[in-house]
Amino acid sequence: MQEKARVVAIDGDIVSVVPLEIEACINCNNSECKKNGNVFRAVNRKGFSLEVGSRVRIAAPARNQLLQGVVSIGIPTLFAVVAYNALPSLIPSADEGLQAGAALAALAAGALATFSIAKPGKTGLPEVVEVFD
Repeated sequence: MQEKARVVAIDGDIVSVVPLEIEACINCNNSECKKNGNVFRAVNRKGFSLEVGSRVRIAAPARNQLLQGVVSIGIPTLFAVVAYNALPSLIPSADEGLQAGAALAALAAGALATFSIAKPGKTGLPEVVEVFD
C-alpha cells in the first residue's frame, strides 16, 4: 500500500491523515466522502518536520504486510487443520462431514481469536515515507 495523503492532526510521532487520491473514489458520486475521505493514523518514524496540511506519502512496510498475512490467515488455518485431524482421535465414529464441520468451526474460532488478540499498536501502522510541499 502506498498513497498520498494530507495531515489533519499530529500527536507526537503519530499523525492522522486523509487520503488525497483514492482509486475507488474515481467513479463515486458521494462528494462528501470524496472531500473529507477516511481519516487514518500513520507513524512518522523518520522524524519529518510535519504540520497540519502537509502532503505526505504513506506506505505500509512489506514486513508488516507479511506478518499481518501470516497471523490473519495462518492462525485460523492452523486451528482448522488441527481440528480436522484431531477429531477422529477424539470421536472415532466421526465421519468426514463432521470433521469438515469441526474444521470450519475451528477456522471461525481462530479468526475470532486472532481478531480479539491482535492489537497492532505503533508497529502495525503505515509509515510516512515522503513529504511533498
